[in-house]
Amino acid sequence: MKKYTLRHKLISFLRDIDIKGVRIIAYYLPKLIIPKPTKALLIETLYGFNIYIDPVIDNGVEKSIYYTGTYEKGTLDIIQSMLQKGDVFVDVGANIGLMSILAAKSVGDTGKVISFEPNPKTRDVLEQNIAVNTISNIQVSKFAIGNKIEETKIYDRWDSNRGSASLIKPDYETDSYTINTITLNDFFKTNKTKIRMIKLDIEGYELEALKGAKEILETQTPMLIVECSNMRENYEQSSNLMIYSFLKSINKYRFYKLSGSKEKKSKLQEIYSEKDIPAHDNIFCFSENDFKQIPSLLLL
Repeated sequence: MKKYTLRHKLISFLRDIDIKGVRIIAYYLPKLIIPKPTKALLIETLYGFNIYIDPVIDNGVEKSIYYTGTYEKGTLDIIQSMLQKGDVFVDVGANIGLMSILAAKSVGDTGKVISFEPNPKTRDVLEQNIAVNTISNIQVSKFAIGNKIEETKIYDRWDSNRGSASLIKPDYETDSYTINTITLNDFFKTNKTKIRMIKLDIEGYELEALKGAKEILETQTPMLIVECSNMRENYEQSSNLMIYSFLKSINKYRFYKLSGSKEKKSKLQEIYSEKDIPAHDNIFCFSENDFKQIPSLLLL
């Protein structure tokens, strides 16, 4: 197992400083003080748990974890700050499990994490990472989440990274897997689970997943972390404005983004209108009750 604890802490500290010269140093420093990866490995994260990664073939989450000990540090900070013991966290697009495992530790033995990862090869790594950390409060589901129940295919997108596997067929040959899609409303129909937080990162299908969870959003109003990007291939069917407008129609949420982006620890900045929506980042949605529980240090 690799441990770059002190180096990761230094890199992480510098990346949170919003000064141009420091930002430049923080950008180049990882590859100067951490050796180039040559194989898949088990590595310790900034959060004290271990995770299997392959930074040689994955240029997204896994390369970031290798060089910095984390990924979407700002998002992880919000998850840690807002989840409490006994809560239920739903991870839609769990990938290899970084957020699921952090959430599982945050909610404790009395809480639960439900992790949806439809790509079978990625799900194998997710389950391996759960096992290596001896975590018992994560339930892994093979379903993709959408707006209807159907059988479809998911396609590897290694031109980007492991986590970019998509329901959109690329214009080149790649491995695909037959999977089943379900709505969150249907998945939880016979389950009286009170969901505290839902994270959605599913490569442009966030709007469909939200539509399929409308009943849950209206009756439970869980906190939401939703990736919004106008860079997706299906932008015309799932633009940031469409996601924002749909969630506004629920009429129970206040909307925020991180002032320093999801990649760094920073304060939450309220989104008042469509012009404030980030082009490619996460938005955070809180009910009035959850808003009152946000630590003041997290708000601008």
